[in-house]
Amino acid sequence: MDEVRIMKFGGSSVGSAERILQVASVVKQYDDTPQVVVVSAVGGVTDKLVNIHSLAAKKDIAYKEVLQELKDQHIDIARSIAKYGIDIEKRIQKIFEELEQQAEQTARITNRSTGYDAIVSFGERLSVELVAAALESKTNHTQAISATELIRTNKEFTDAQPILEKTESLARARLLPLLRQGITPVVTGFIGATESGEVTTLGRGASDYTATILGYCLDASEVIIWTDVTGVMTADPRVIPDAQTIADLSYGEASELSYYGAKVLHPLTMIPASLKNIPIRIKNTFRLDAAGTRISSFPEQSNHHIKAVTKKSQLSVVSIHSSDYDGVTSVVSLATKLIVAHKITVYLMTQASHEGTVSFVISMEKSEQLVKLLNSDIKDGNITITIDNDVSIVAVVGDGRDVIPMAMGVIFSSLSAGGVSSRAVAQGHSGKSLSVVVKSEDELLAVRVLHQGLGLQLMNKRKA
Repeated sequence: MDEVRIMKFGGSSVGSAERILQVASVVKQYDDTPQVVVVSAVGGVTDKLVNIHSLAAKKDIAYKEVLQELKDQHIDIARSIAKYGIDIEKRIQKIFEELEQQAEQTARITNRSTGYDAIVSFGERLSVELVAAALESKTNHTQAISATELIRTNKEFTDAQPILEKTESLARARLLPLLRQGITPVVTGFIGATESGEVTTLGRGASDYTATILGYCLDASEVIIWTDVTGVMTADPRVIPDAQTIADLSYGEASELSYYGAKVLHPLTMIPASLKNIPIRIKNTFRLDAAGTRISSFPEQSNHHIKAVTKKSQLSVVSIHSSDYDGVTSVVSLATKLIVAHKITVYLMTQASHEGTVSFVISMEKSEQLVKLLNSDIKDGNITITIDNDVSIVAVVGDGRDVIPMAMGVIFSSLSAGGVSSRAVAQGHSGKSLSVVVKSEDELLAVRVLHQGLGLQLMNKRKA
């Protein structure tokens, strides 16, 4: 097959019957090329499924009330879609029977983590049926498909990684025959399965990742991520009203922005696409005329080399102090092993050798865990560990190694003029970003003064 397009729609795009029907209209407008549609759960549903699992694992029957709310919500959407000729209420009822059985099973088992991936996968399993039905109402021939049939993963439940070679073989065998028949596959985002058939999830927000995995497998001509914003912005538009849409980004720039808090894309989305140079476009489901953002290996050059300011909230600084340099070095080695073993993401690390201090910036929810692990293993009385909670990272992302050093004067003068003090500073490994640790109470102010000081509000008002 010469060309295949992947179209992914997020939770905000499928948040109601009206929005799902809008998705069907968008897909219809793009049917000049065979396409695979990937969908997230209806907005807010995954959080409710997480709550169902949590309550069931604690044997709290309140999970049944949350489950009934979800059932009512999806049945209402199904009935609205049925007005256009496609009745899937029985299919939705059947899926909820399976969810009820899974929740009951979780409530009976002692291991609280059991069934988590299976339960949270139901959001996508439900939305894929709703979207497929809406597409049928627009005369598109469709088939709802669970990604458990397509994406083979390792056994890292809640954060599984695809086994690309096996996934490629399965995806091509399952999807290409449908596309050749003029059938549009509608595939669940976010989920996969192990070799033995156990349901896995790829991490929260990973439906974008699903889209580019399938793009890789099918040698797609492009992947379009449809969302409720006009593309990747120079800052969060809820914080910066005059934030601008970035027309072009490299895979590396987009990855940096995602890693440091930009919520438009899952951080791993760019990896499969970059392996085969598949362009990614970010477009607005509700503003089809907006050009959006294009992400590729060779983005169009701009005179504005600083691309965006982003933030990551609810972080902690865990610091290891020692009067003995050799002592702190051995503890850092231990900390690194623990961080890897327990899958703790380190957003920034600093070392002040003259003070015998090493600091790790990690999520606040993981900080107590890391400190307990360290304290249980450290026997050296000269070592002390401290936690500084309620900090944030504000990151500036540019398009090359030379850009950030050249902008440092503006960055620090802007922060100083705004009265924002930094707790730590580090340049990213790629050289394309500078991260500044600030107090949580200063994060929004820091974003505002940096966006203004770097002139990002003028990005689309200057000639490229």
